[in-house]
Amino acid sequence: MSEDFYNRDQGGSDEGNGSSSSDYGPKINFDDPIPPKRNKGGKTAVILVVAILFSLLCGFGGMMIGRNLTKPDPLPPTTSSGNTEGGGAKNNVIMQTTDASAASLDGSVLSVVEKCAASVVEIITTPYSNAISTVSGAGSGVIIGEDESGTGSYIVTNNHVIEGNFTVITVRTVDGKEYTAEVIGTDWQSDLAVLRIEKTGLTKAIWAESDVALGQSIVAIGNPLGSLGGSVSRGIISGVERTITVESVPMNLLQIDAAINPGNSGGGLFDLNGNLVGIVNAKSVATAVEGIGFAIPADHAVKIVTELCEKGYVSGRVDLGFRFTGSTANPLYAGMIVMSYDYSDEIENAIGANDILLTLQPVGGTQTRITSLADYRSLLVNLKDGDTVKAGLVGSNGYYEVVIKAHSVHK
Repeated sequence: MSEDFYNRDQGGSDEGNGSSSSDYGPKINFDDPIPPKRNKGGKTAVILVVAILFSLLCGFGGMMIGRNLTKPDPLPPTTSSGNTEGGGAKNNVIMQTTDASAASLDGSVLSVVEKCAASVVEIITTPYSNAISTVSGAGSGVIIGEDESGTGSYIVTNNHVIEGNFTVITVRTVDGKEYTAEVIGTDWQSDLAVLRIEKTGLTKAIWAESDVALGQSIVAIGNPLGSLGGSVSRGIISGVERTITVESVPMNLLQIDAAINPGNSGGGLFDLNGNLVGIVNAKSVATAVEGIGFAIPADHAVKIVTELCEKGYVSGRVDLGFRFTGSTANPLYAGMIVMSYDYSDEIENAIGANDILLTLQPVGGTQTRITSLADYRSLLVNLKDGDTVKAGLVGSNGYYEVVIKAHSVHK
């Protein structure tokens, strides 16, 4: 049996490290590389071993008893006030983690919603009028804190919700007010992004410090279908540290059984004390599968988000400099359509706009066909700063090759 999963909820153009998608978007699965076939992921057999411990449900939300699991990377320590502050960087964000002195909720879904719903926002993406794609999209986000200047608030969402150079991003808060957002930083490898809006005094989520337990009750709040903002679903943690391949990039995720639909991406996953335990980012779309969703664990997300807020990028990532508008349907030249190339001054033969990237081959490595963004990214994750790569392209004068280098990502 093979399982298909999606992780993208919104449309857009394939610019930069972004990709176009329908409402359901490209699929993800448990296999290794995605074969070079446009817009389809590879399939492989998978066996899910889910250990779920049930106890009696109580109140609206229910209390689940599960064993504690130890993760390798704990959250950063908090200050005495419960705030984690970045120091001396460009966009420091003040984020709050669990305050041990705070009163616990009564364990009901209602109490979680009353505490947390206002920290979850709707995200609407609208292409500029001159964009190649005119498909709008929607997702969710979570308010995580304010900048040090006290003039704006930061929101975490999924990278796939907002990626693309031609998109206007609007944030709608729980009171129905809308704000134009700016992108502070993105990281496609973790599927996380940080936005900023010119508004303070908003309810911010509190990051959970403790690890989640198998069978633990959770509440998901988001914007399913892009039109039902503030929707709530409940479930349990069905699995921890699941290694899932998302567009050729392996990710360690929480598995959940709460109802997740297109538009939920970027929304909050809360425990019954109202602490943020994860950011929703994927769900099964196989016809024979129900109740399998995934979320980025809080202990991983908070580290990436802090770095994005402070620097606008994540250290150690590399890029080859291509920006794409999409992929070509031409069977003779199946590849990615180049919008621009960032390092033209380093090469003799200019890479032109609308040229088609066909292949990439690291020096000493094997040649890879690039027919999708997943192919491109699967090669990037194995490169280091300074690695040399031979690119094969087709332009107005026919096929040509250039030698390019990988560069560390800096905003």
